[in-house]
Amino acid sequence: MPQIQPPDRQQLTFMNKLDDMVAPDHPVRLLDAIVDRIIGTDPAPFDHLEATGTVGRRGYSASCLIKLLLYGYIEGISSSRKLQAEAARNIELIWLLSGLEPSYKVIADYRKDYPEQIERVNRG
Repeated sequence: MPQIQPPDRQQLTFMNKLDDMVAPDHPVRLLDAIVDRIIGTDPAPFDHLEATGTVGRRGYSASCLIKLLLYGYIEGISSSRKLQAEAARNIELIWLLSGLEPSYKVIADYRKDYPEQIERVNRG
């Protein structure tokens, strides 16, 4: 009996834009807009990155980490390690974070060190 044959993995395919892969009415777009609006109206409380010279890697913005944590809460993902994995494989989350992939340590440290920023957005 004939079977449906999968395409060759070595075949070149044309990729869509990342924006095309998330529906225009998807809830993740609303989450993105809400967090941007809350942080945009009063950015001072979310400025947690200090300029400590030119050594080391730049930090992730509060906006990026808050979006990641809120997405995790909505989807029932509370583990920092699971959020790290989702940020690398989930198209919605890749779109939300614009391709950034914070490590589990960065996520856990942000949650521990800046609870007032997360609380401010939740009240927002």
